[in-house]
Amino acid sequence: DELIALCKKYGFEGLNLHKKLITKELADKVKQENLDLMVWTVDDPAEVLQLMDKVSCITTNKPDIVRNLLLQNNW
Repeated sequence: DELIALCKKYGFEGLNLHKKLITKELADKVKQENLDLMVWTVDDPAEVLQLMDKVSCITTNKPDIVRNLLLQNNW
């Protein structure tokens, strides 16, 4: 809630957080506030699948693999 409040206060468009900080609860709150939620650095395909419904952007060191995985899952 504090991060969301800071985004609103300073006019940020979203949060860019480490993958370990992303939860369903946080993703829902961020979405309710019309903010973007971005995640870094996700290279494991299983983690991509877990996070793709929670975030609007995924930073990775393996863009070809992640891109193909996202396309296969209609992201």
